[in-house]
Amino acid sequence: MGAPEICANDTIVGFGSVPDDRPNEHCFVISNRGDTVLSIGGITEDCDGCISHSLETNAIPPGRSATLEVTLDTGALEGSVAKNLAIHSNDPKTPVLILSLWGMVSPRYAVRPRRVVFGSVEKTVAITQVVHIAATSTGMDPLTSVSNSTAFFRGTLLPGAETGTCELRVGTVPPLPEGLTSGEIVLTSTNPSAPRCVVRVAAYVQPVFSVLPAMLVVQAVDEAQTKIIFVRQNSNKPVRLVDVVLPSPGFTCEINPGPGPTDYRI
Repeated sequence: MGAPEICANDTIVGFGSVPDDRPNEHCFVISNRGDTVLSIGGITEDCDGCISHSLETNAIPPGRSATLEVTLDTGALEGSVAKNLAIHSNDPKTPVLILSLWGMVSPRYAVRPRRVVFGSVEKTVAITQVVHIAATSTGMDPLTSVSNSTAFFRGTLLPGAETGTCELRVGTVPPLPEGLTSGEIVLTSTNPSAPRCVVRVAAYVQPVFSVLPAMLVVQAVDEAQTKIIFVRQNSNKPVRLVDVVLPSPGFTCEINPGPGPTDYRI
C-alpha cells in the first residue's frame, strides 16, 4: 500500500547577522516523494508571536511541491537565535518534520526586560512594570512616540537617567479579559526611517471557572448517551452553581458536588 513521503529543500537555514528592525524571510519548498497525497495537518512554532507562515496548499500530490513562506520578526529578539517550525503530516515515517532558523540578531536598543510578563493578575487591578531602554550606538534619534496593539496595556515614555536612555512604564488597563492577553508596545522617533523599539507584553487572568472538557461531542445514534463535565472554581470568593442552560429540550443534566468544596460534577 502506498504512502506519502515529506521532504524539504532546506531543514536548517542560517540567516547570518541581522538588525532587530528588519523581518527575516525565507521560502521553504515542501515536496511529496511518496505515491499518495501528502496532507499537512498543521504547522506549529516554538516562538510566541515572532514567526508567521503561509503554506501554498495543505494537500500535495505525489511528485509535487508546495512553497512555505516563513517570516521571522526579530523585533523582540536579540543575540543568538534558534527557532523551529514543526510540520505535522500524514507521512507515516516522518509525521513531524522540523525546520530550523538560526542566526544573530543585533538590537538597535538594549531593552531590559525584553518582554514584560505580568503573570497571573486580578482582572480589575492595574499593575505597572518599568522597562529600561538604551540606544546601542550614538547619534540615534530619541524615542518619542508610543503605540499599543491592544487597549489592555498602556505604555508611558519617560526620560532616562543618562543620555540616550529612557524608561517605559508598562501598565495593565483593567478590566482585563479572562485567559491570556498579549500585545506589543512600539516606540518610534520623529524620523520615519529610524528603527523602532518593540516590547512584548503578556498577562493572564484566571477564569472564574475551569471546565473539563471544554466541549462535549455527542454521537448521532438512537441510544441515550451520558457525558460528564467537571467544573472547578478558581476564585477566592466561592460561587454557587444553581442551574445549567441546555442547548435543546433533548438534553437533561444533574448538578452534583465534586471532589472539592467548590467543585461540581455535571
